Amino acid sequence: MFIKRNIYEYDIHKANISCLLEMGEISKEQYDMFKDIPKDERSKFVAAFEKLEKGTAKDYRKFVEVALEKFKKLNDIREKNILEIAFDAIWIDKEVSNLQVTENIKFTCKRKASSILEIRKIKFYFNSADDSFFQRGLGQKESPWFEIIKEYMRLSEIENIEILSKFINDFNEKYISKSLDEEFYQRLIPKMDNLEIIEILRENSILTKNKK
Repeated sequence: MFIKRNIYEYDIHKANISCLLEMGEISKEQYDMFKDIPKDERSKFVAAFEKLEKGTAKDYRKFVEVALEKFKKLNDIREKNILEIAFDAIWIDKEVSNLQVTENIKFTCKRKASSILEIRKIKFYFNSADDSFFQRGLGQKESPWFEIIKEYMRLSEIENIEILSKFINDFNEKYISKSLDEEFYQRLIPKMDNLEIIEILRENSILTKNKK
């Protein structure tokens, strides 16, 4: 499924420690100590803290849900505007300005996108304004497929169906003839054949053509 529209990703600013501060689980001094260190190091502190304070992890998840609900209400975000809700973030199709939820918790606009491509539970985002591309669902994985999908999304946005179709067909021929680098033949999505991905891209381009 390919969607062309403005998409905004908002997430809780320094979610783990800002929420723990609001909950009264850590002090302002602890917050100030950890707020500017790398996220991975901050997460290690939170994980160690939650092991010592039983029940904190569960309470934290509940607190994040409450913060998300307040953020939605504050900005009159309806179900039709929501593309995805993750653990401490929300993807919506409109820009919002009311970001402060509580004294210690605010949402930040982390990334913007101009289109989204969904393949199973994997979501690919492309922003034509700055040519940025990112994905959710495959973790930190890097793949040469990302450049192909990014170019596919770029061509889909400009709606040049002939060039888009040629791009997909050319890539498909190279894939079938085994003329690509070996990395292309490693599965991009677990338990899904790469040829199925190519077919989905082809079907999306046909749907786009029929809409015109």
